[in-house]
Amino acid sequence: MGDSQPTPGQSNADISNSLYALHTQQLFDIIDQIRDIGGKLDLDLPRIVVIGNQSAGKSSLIEAIARITVPRGAGTCTRCPTEVRLRSSTEPWKCAISLRYEYDDAGNETGGSILVSFGEDIHDPSQVEIMLRRAQIAVLNDEYNPRIYLDVDPAQMEVPDTQRQFSKNVVCIEVSGPLLTDLTFVDLPGIIQHHPTDPDLVDLIKSMVREYISDPSALILCTITMKDDPENQAALREAKAADPEGKRTIGVLTKPDTLQSEEEALWISVLNNEGRHRLNLGYYITKQPTQAEVQQGISFDTARKNEVCFFETVEIWRDLPIDVQQNVGTPRLTSALSQLLSAQIRNSHVDPHVALLPGIFDEIHERLDQVNETIASLGAGPSANPVADTIGLCDQFTRALNRYTTGTDGFERLVQHNNRAFSAFKTAIRGTAPLFLPYTKQELQWNHDYLEPTSIIEDRADGENGKTYNLEAVKQNIKDATTRELPFNVPYTAKVRMMLLPIRRWEDLVNTCFGTVHPNVGSIIEHIIQDVFGKFDQSPLLRLVKDIAEQQLAARVAETQQSLKLLFGIEMQGPYTQNSHYISATREKLIVHYRDTRRQRVRRAPSPPPPPSPPSPWVSRGGVYVDQRVPMPQPMPIPSSPPPRYAIIRDVISNLASLGFHGVTASDFPRLVVQDEWEEEIVVMAETRAYFQVAYKRIIDTIPQAIDFVFVRPLADIIHRALISGLQFDSPDAHERCKAYLAESPQKAAQRQRLNADRERLERAREALRAIGFGH
Repeated sequence: MGDSQPTPGQSNADISNSLYALHTQQLFDIIDQIRDIGGKLDLDLPRIVVIGNQSAGKSSLIEAIARITVPRGAGTCTRCPTEVRLRSSTEPWKCAISLRYEYDDAGNETGGSILVSFGEDIHDPSQVEIMLRRAQIAVLNDEYNPRIYLDVDPAQMEVPDTQRQFSKNVVCIEVSGPLLTDLTFVDLPGIIQHHPTDPDLVDLIKSMVREYISDPSALILCTITMKDDPENQAALREAKAADPEGKRTIGVLTKPDTLQSEEEALWISVLNNEGRHRLNLGYYITKQPTQAEVQQGISFDTARKNEVCFFETVEIWRDLPIDVQQNVGTPRLTSALSQLLSAQIRNSHVDPHVALLPGIFDEIHERLDQVNETIASLGAGPSANPVADTIGLCDQFTRALNRYTTGTDGFERLVQHNNRAFSAFKTAIRGTAPLFLPYTKQELQWNHDYLEPTSIIEDRADGENGKTYNLEAVKQNIKDATTRELPFNVPYTAKVRMMLLPIRRWEDLVNTCFGTVHPNVGSIIEHIIQDVFGKFDQSPLLRLVKDIAEQQLAARVAETQQSLKLLFGIEMQGPYTQNSHYISATREKLIVHYRDTRRQRVRRAPSPPPPPSPPSPWVSRGGVYVDQRVPMPQPMPIPSSPPPRYAIIRDVISNLASLGFHGVTASDFPRLVVQDEWEEEIVVMAETRAYFQVAYKRIIDTIPQAIDFVFVRPLADIIHRALISGLQFDSPDAHERCKAYLAESPQKAAQRQRLNADRERLERAREALRAIGFGH
């Protein structure tokens, strides 16, 4: 159908040229922009949903409102939701078609919305129908690029029964030009009662209809043919089920020219909004061209003239009450729909519980924040200076690792872990100390409670696992090493053998200590690499950095192991110390301790208690035993108590001084005892144990220091230098190489593109809302 000049007599119903229409157009544009974002906003956006039984005249009504020709024919012609956006404009007429994908092949929401333009703008109305058919075919075959259907032959556009018959994805039509009223609505496939080859399609279409009209913000435009009783029309039943009180349903009666005289009363009652089918928004009635008129190419304006003539000349419609006459004709219906939808958006006059534009503004603002956060999490995007940015990433890695290796505030984990490993190493080394018991094997049976003197060796092992020597064991060790030595000379090799015996065990303890440290350092390096370079897992950069770091870590581990081996070898080359004062003092103290322990030892097994003796006639009287059988003699003087120990010691020191031994103290008295036959073994015990203290104190410092100095502290700078070299920043193709390093994965690039598009649409919608007074 072609266009011509406006039909006289319709201006009273046409609101397209008013200031109100301009504001309404802005509202509709905003809602459409937001809807294009799809399920990502999760908003109930007001819209008109057109439903009707198959062959109820729904397509003719859509054509009349939109002034376009839609697919027609036997059977179902609408195979997916069709969103029609009408905009009044002084510019020449044009039409744009796009496809909005929101569902997968199984009809499940994808959680996003992809809007794809389908062809160029259409400037010839006669081309709309064929392009809509092609668009529907493209939506039904969404696994293919829709471009391949832009020029498909009309003869090949029949949908075979073996192909998918319907889709939930949407064909969007935006029409602008003169003679249009600002309006947006969705046309759904007509409800069918049965299908000859696929019965499941009946429920599929009903399910689609129910999904749309169950939205509380949707206005339901229910097309009702007057060729059939209203009770028999499934579309009306579905509308009542979704909107039981009829608050948001508009009834549109079609095909009044088919009405039989005996049915006039029924339909007049419906149009008057009386009886059980009453709706809050009432009913409208339109008259569209017959099939023959359509085939003859009747124009839209002629169709409107014929509609006016029909209602003015047919008696039952001509004599309607004045208020009901306001609901007669397509122009009045179109105007009413525009005003209702605008009111729904502004103030929700239809249903006060529906969310309004102020709430939508807040939702948009919140969604913008979420989109911006997600974009920020993706990083800065493709680099303008890839070499500098890649070097910056290497510097960032080095700074992070340095924080761990130095233990700065917030990065104490590595150093604290190492300290625990070093403390465990100290405990393990201390546990290898030899235990010297200054007793013979026989004496050990009577002396069980010997403890090492912590006042001399300063600490006690958590668990003794060093070799235990008694006097006879030390003597045997001396004997095994004796060759040409003179009497009273202990072989040096005997002492060395005993001194090095615990040290031999330290190699495994050193390796265990370092084996605790370096894997943890490796884990921290891996964590930092993932944190700094992980976003480039689809480019060579992440793998290269990992390889370089692993190589350098392995090299430092090997070098540190060599350093530790050297330190252990130094300990094993033989006893050595410059700490003469400490070893001498410890030796002397241990000799005194061992001598004193032997002096206080239990020398023989305790004697059994004597048999009980008969009662003695002697009793104590005043400290004197007397025979109670003899009369008590005259009292005698009581002898005085012996002098206290300190007095005796004082007298002994005084007497020694008178003999010329000056400077003697009580601590020197143990030396005055008669020399023990085990004196030689006691001295070897003292010297061996004293040297263990020297070596023990040395190794528990040098090993942690070596690990820290050779391995931990220089690691960050070593890896950094290797990264600068290994990533080849000085090569001629450094720019292209680094550009490839920083390239985003296709998935991330696509995500960034979608998010940027969402942000742009959200910002446009927000600014448009602000322009008409919503938001802040």
